[in-house]
Amino acid sequence: MGIMDRWLGHSDYLCGADISFADLQGFHEFVSHQAGAIIDDQTWQQHPKLREWFERLEQRPHAKTVSQTIKQVGAMRIAGDQIKMSRRTSLAKGTEISGAGTIGIPYFES
Repeated sequence: MGIMDRWLGHSDYLCGADISFADLQGFHEFVSHQAGAIIDDQTWQQHPKLREWFERLEQRPHAKTVSQTIKQVGAMRIAGDQIKMSRRTSLAKGTEISGAGTIGIPYFES
C-alpha cells in the first residue's frame, strides 16, 4: 500500500492520467480486502493518496455494480456463513480447498 500511495502522488491513476486495466484490477483487490475487513480505517489513513484513488474509482457507476458481489461475499465471510462455490477458488479470498488461503473458512461445493 505504501508503494502505491507514493506512486499515486505523481498521477491520478496507476499508469498515468487515464484509468487503465491496472486501476480496475487493483481497485477490485482492495474492494475484497475492505469487504473482508482486512483493511481498517487506521490503515487507510496511513495511505491518503491510495485512499483518494480508491474513493475516486468507487464512485464510478460500473464499480458499484461489480463490487456489490464482492461486498456480499465479504459480509458472508465476516458473519461466518458458508459460501457456495462452483470452483475451487473464487473472489472470496481464502476459499481454496487447501493451501495457505483457507484460514478456516468453510467451503462446500454447490
